Amino acid sequence: MTADVPAFPFARTDPFGLPPELATLREEQPISRVRIWDGSEPWLVTSFELAREVLGSRRFSSDADRPGFPNASPERRNVTLGRTLIRMDPPEHTRFRRMLNPEFVIQRVEAMRPEVQRIADDLLDAMTGSTPPADLVQSFALPLPSLVICHLLGVPRSDRPFFEERARKLVTIRPGQEQGRIAFEELRAYMDRLVTAKHADPGDDVLTRLAERERAASSPTRRWSTRPACCSSPATSRPPT
Repeated sequence: MTADVPAFPFARTDPFGLPPELATLREEQPISRVRIWDGSEPWLVTSFELAREVLGSRRFSSDADRPGFPNASPERRNVTLGRTLIRMDPPEHTRFRRMLNPEFVIQRVEAMRPEVQRIADDLLDAMTGSTPPADLVQSFALPLPSLVICHLLGVPRSDRPFFEERARKLVTIRPGQEQGRIAFEELRAYMDRLVTAKHADPGDDVLTRLAERERAASSPTRRWSTRPACCSSPATSRPPT
């Protein structure tokens, strides 16, 4: 290890901009070593072109269980919230992604537009009708994607407050905190019940169609679909070889 390797993550002084150190690296050294909490020195990739190359190359891994994976904190290393699609490598990732691809073709995404617009309008109406000040993140930015996911999965409207509250905790509570683990377990148990319900009472939603593909291809859809997809980005992967 060398003394001039910077500590990561960098402190953000402006909530609307990049940390100065990160902006400098992106301009001058888009691949660089950084030192994280455990003293290891993974590679940090900051340019769009190089990040795209890394994410598309099988020389790198998204699997946090692999030895040497650069977890961002000891909490992230120790927390176990189940396996999600963004933490899988091919061929496992490829198999599940292939099952989901038909759900995101242009025609299906375009067909969602009216419902997404309705959800956005309802959230904006509720926010503008409340007593000032309003918090755009808490009132709009956080619930919007959760409620769209509810629509995709076929979560009944009566269950959506429960789903949205647990999903909100997963993205706002620091890894390793007990509230996050409880929220994940509650959401996973709910998804297990929902998948069972979709087998018995199909609907026009992603879970129903995955269940139908499971029956047709004998794939382990249920094991995967009962694990909520946490919205998180992989950390830097293994150094280039």
